[in-house]
Amino acid sequence: MRRYLLYFAVSAFISATCFLILRSFYIVQQTYAQTFDILLKKQESYPILMFGDSAVSASLPGDSEPTGIDQFIAQAAAQPVFLLQHDAYSPLVYQHYAAYLASSQHKPKISILPINLRTWAAEWGDRPSYQFRLAVQYIDFRGRGVGGGTMLLDWLLRSDEGRLDDAWATREVVTLSGKRIGPNSELQRRRDLLRFTEVFRDRPICSSPQSDRNHCQSVVDALWWHYGSEAMNAELVDKALLGTITILKDAGIEIVAYLAPINIQDAARLGGPDLVAAINDRVSRIKGLLAAQHIELLDLHAILPSDRFGDWSCLCEHLDELGRKQVAAQVAESVRLKLAE
Repeated sequence: MRRYLLYFAVSAFISATCFLILRSFYIVQQTYAQTFDILLKKQESYPILMFGDSAVSASLPGDSEPTGIDQFIAQAAAQPVFLLQHDAYSPLVYQHYAAYLASSQHKPKISILPINLRTWAAEWGDRPSYQFRLAVQYIDFRGRGVGGGTMLLDWLLRSDEGRLDDAWATREVVTLSGKRIGPNSELQRRRDLLRFTEVFRDRPICSSPQSDRNHCQSVVDALWWHYGSEAMNAELVDKALLGTITILKDAGIEIVAYLAPINIQDAARLGGPDLVAAINDRVSRIKGLLAAQHIELLDLHAILPSDRFGDWSCLCEHLDELGRKQVAAQVAESVRLKLAE
């Protein structure tokens, strides 16, 4: 009887261990850039590598073609662009890919680095799932053979993940103007519900006297959540951005950095001068970080009218086809100048 109990206990332990590892591996497969597998096998140098979040490749229903910003840059620069992209990626992840690039034999001449203003907000910068903890460990292990033991241990335990998610969800968000707008979970719920309302049928949004006040307040709060709040991890994001730049520079890889466009017209109209001031402060913060590293920043955050933004499911930086082309044209010009040096 004792032997059977021992056999059952060992079998249960092995099964649980395999389940935890497989679950973590599944999460990693969903959260690292699948093109990284191709990059690991590259046997020759290539001209351009681009990092990116969903704003690089997202298309909208009215587009004639789902071409991403990277593809438009490739067309305009007449050079292939290799894309490392995943939804919600930021310098917190880019620095790990950059570390691989620095150690690899075949490097790009130029790296394109989009910078999303929302990364420094409570909505993004503090969200545990957007830290991609398991994915960055896997990237380090696959790319440079670093941290295999720690990675497996984390894949097995992940004991603090639920606690971190709960802490983020219940954390009260205070805007940079000092206003409390609710906990992250409530802001998320209200923003997600907007996609089922008619609030976005007005152009500009919330411009009609018949617009629902509660829905419009949810839009305003979402804009403040995205661009007028500061993440507790803001300094960590600063360090990750600087780390990415330092790694790439030390590896001899040229950098074309740009601030991704946001819907500044609706942010200014609905959020008022205080939100505009908060956005300008964040822009200045990022410009200062890059200037200290002698990196020129292509500031595109305010170049597009509100008509170019149409993904109301997230009130985010997703652009229509014309918007993506306009961004690509400006980035491609900087790329061409770098290639000509």
